Amino acid sequence: MDTSRPSQITALLVLLPLFILTAQELPPSKIGRMPSELATLHRQFESLKTLRVSNPHQMALRELSKGYRLNVDQALRAEKAAGNLDTTLALTTELKNLDDEKDVPPTDEDNTPFVLKKLRDGYRAEMSKLDAAQAASLLALTTPLKSRLLQLEMDMTRANRIEDAQTIRAYRLSIPASPDAARTGETTTTADEEKGLSERIRDTKWTWGASYEGSVSTLHFSKNKTCRVNEDPEQRWKQTGERSIKFDNGTTLQFSDNLQTFEGHTSQGSIRRGKLIPTVPEFARTDMTDKLSGRYIFQTASFKANRELKPDGSVKGEVTGNWRIDGNKLVVVYSNGAWVEFELPFKDGKANGKTNKNEAMEAVQVGG
Repeated sequence: MDTSRPSQITALLVLLPLFILTAQELPPSKIGRMPSELATLHRQFESLKTLRVSNPHQMALRELSKGYRLNVDQALRAEKAAGNLDTTLALTTELKNLDDEKDVPPTDEDNTPFVLKKLRDGYRAEMSKLDAAQAASLLALTTPLKSRLLQLEMDMTRANRIEDAQTIRAYRLSIPASPDAARTGETTTTADEEKGLSERIRDTKWTWGASYEGSVSTLHFSKNKTCRVNEDPEQRWKQTGERSIKFDNGTTLQFSDNLQTFEGHTSQGSIRRGKLIPTVPEFARTDMTDKLSGRYIFQTASFKANRELKPDGSVKGEVTGNWRIDGNKLVVVYSNGAWVEFELPFKDGKANGKTNKNEAMEAVQVGG
């Protein structure tokens, strides 16, 4: 047993304030009998969902509707004063619909007056922002929730609590992918996921070690269902579950839902963890890459290192890797799976960025 980390239940309860969905309820009747660990999470989750997500969103909607009604009323007064009958009638109907709590229609009819069209366009734009913010918040919250539920599922499996593990999986798979999906009953399965685990991990590289961080080994899955760690002999593997595989040598791995990490153990019981090493696209040399090639200091509040970005797209330093320009960002991906990105352009030889751990980092140009 890994005693270096807090118990799974303690970790889940500590992180629970993050686990809120802007989604439909997941009643026990749909999931079946819940193990006590999941039931506790479920009760607290439902309470926090209302407090942290539903109420703030509804408040924002009320403010938007209030502002829209005020704008319509002001436009109505102006159109009456100008003697525009058709627009006055349309705005009067719009106010009545708002008082009757009817939704603003998603599209306008051909004969809708220009003034009303413009007001509705503004309302729809603000509504889209609220919906986008809600969806982004949902994604940020459901990602760690699903990862923790997957961890709990694995712990239950190890403890031979198979029925409880299946119940936790059913709960996890019932989490809607978005607020719209919650209303329609869709879950988190995507078109990419339907390709299957075997296809999606072919020709990928992962860190490999006892922890997610600090690993110096690399696990490489080939295209023909073989894999190897560094220069060790190749191992064949087969898929044993929705997100699990087993090597010929007895090593088993369980992947996260988003296929960014895995956790497992060898046949001797040693823990193995890893994370996906991002694929670096073919390097495209441009005038901008020539300007950015050179020596840098990458530094955080507690770290400082020399890096050299070579014209061929490689990175030299204590840790090697590759670099590229992605839109308005300079992206550096290291061979151990870590990465950092900086906002372009550089100002006075400096650029701000962040690491894959979301830690602020600064790049300082020190020469060509």
